[in-house]
Amino acid sequence: MIQQLLIKYLLQNGRLGIPDIGIFQVKRIPAQVMANGTEIKGPESVITYHAEPVPADKHLFEFLSSETETDEVTVIGQFNAWVQELKQKIFDHQTIEIPFIGTLLLDEDGKIIHSAPVSEMGYKTVPLPNGVVLENTTVTELEEMSTSDTSWWIYGIILLLLGVAAIAYYYL
Repeated sequence: MIQQLLIKYLLQNGRLGIPDIGIFQVKRIPAQVMANGTEIKGPESVITYHAEPVPADKHLFEFLSSETETDEVTVIGQFNAWVQELKQKIFDHQTIEIPFIGTLLLDEDGKIIHSAPVSEMGYKTVPLPNGVVLENTTVTELEEMSTSDTSWWIYGIILLLLGVAAIAYYYL
């Protein structure tokens, strides 16, 4: 049951830290034009893993407490027991599968490896109509293309001063 609540927390908050394991994040990848320019690959969400120290997350414990309708002390104890069980299985070189998050296993160097699950849900690749070909543009090309005037604020200050002068002339 704790796993289901942790998945819910990850999906709602985009980030889940598990002490002594690492941080899981939901990374959103926007839609992309395929290399040949005749297909568009839809946006997708991928769960990434970073092995770094994680402090206790008060928001996570409050979430678990409200979802299970128990006090935080009990929830913290259950969560810590689940984490210890998970760590024990990983360090016993077992492959752990957490639904929707992926699999965790220990490599030869003693580091935890995460394999994201293959998602069957989401947008698929869509072919474009015949004769329509799109080009991929990088961010630098888009920045060069947009030549917006960045001195708009000068005109705003001039109009402000004219307004203040008109009010002063009328009342003085």
